[in-house]
Amino acid sequence: MLEFNATKYKYILSASDNVTLMKKILVIGVAATFMFSRCSKDVPADTPSCVKIQIEQLKNQAKRNPAAEINEYIYKGRKVFLISAECCDQYNKLIDAKCNYICAPSGGLTGKGDGKCTDFLENAKHSRLIWKDPR
Repeated sequence: MLEFNATKYKYILSASDNVTLMKKILVIGVAATFMFSRCSKDVPADTPSCVKIQIEQLKNQAKRNPAAEINEYIYKGRKVFLISAECCDQYNKLIDAKCNYICAPSGGLTGKGDGKCTDFLENAKHSRLIWKDPR
């Protein structure tokens, strides 16, 4: 039996009150665990660490319009990541799994990128969205 003493109040929790209290605590704990585990699943676990660092850097920047995003593609037999440009007339950056710059397949004044991988749009296979800024 738990006893609560205050200046004017005295309340004794019975065994059934303890069970109800424990159920409430359990529900709150499960809900909190679900919320926090969901946040950690925003980025796939197999995402390279340097790409995760890119995401953290994007999170620390001002909100973009359209929202910043990173997509994974298979290009020339390897995984690559396309990072959306901040705004108009800027290049969309393509990097490898070690965050080495490959090219800019799109964006810029012409919309055709930097001209270093003109076959990207025709030959790359979209795998998945890695991250999109939810703000």
